[in-house]
Amino acid sequence: NCLKSYDNVFKAKQFLLFMVRIVLSGGTYAGKTSLLDFLNADGFITVSDVGSQVIEELNKELGDIEQQRAYRAVQPVAYYTRIIKSQFAIEAKIDLASNVVYDRGVHDYIVMLSMVQGSVPEELQKLVENVSYDIVIVCDVLSAFDARKHTGRSFDKEASLRLRKFTEEKYRSLGCKVFVLPEMPTAKQRYDFVTTILR
Repeated sequence: NCLKSYDNVFKAKQFLLFMVRIVLSGGTYAGKTSLLDFLNADGFITVSDVGSQVIEELNKELGDIEQQRAYRAVQPVAYYTRIIKSQFAIEAKIDLASNVVYDRGVHDYIVMLSMVQGSVPEELQKLVENVSYDIVIVCDVLSAFDARKHTGRSFDKEASLRLRKFTEEKYRSLGCKVFVLPEMPTAKQRYDFVTTILR
């Protein structure tokens, strides 16, 4: 289950006067999961990476990681469409009056698809064209990069750095309020930096 709720709505409200939708974006292995855990503890509804959930589902459906990778290689549009529709289903369940943080927004997956095959089908572009987020925090890729291939992920460090660049460009082009989160010595320091953005 990607969706985590909070126990005390007032904790999240200490940061923001108005309810907002926040995206943690950037490359892979950028510390987004650690930030999500901190923010969930502070009362935000959090949504973990839907793409990772879909990879896990495909591993089970197709039998193993290699079959899953082969499927993604030959059916990238179907794969990313599945992720985006899964994300829409989760977003539809969330109270619009809630502060919510997503580990990737739908536009991240549009960028990934364009990186994989060079273009995005018009029908998929139309599916996401009206989706907007209030704040986007682009997380820099960590220097101790781990591709985590055992999980079925496919981006190496070079691809991850390109993804970080292209996601920032995408969200800026959409008019989102974008902040860049640099690498820091500890996850707690990065979290403290994020809270200065949200206060």
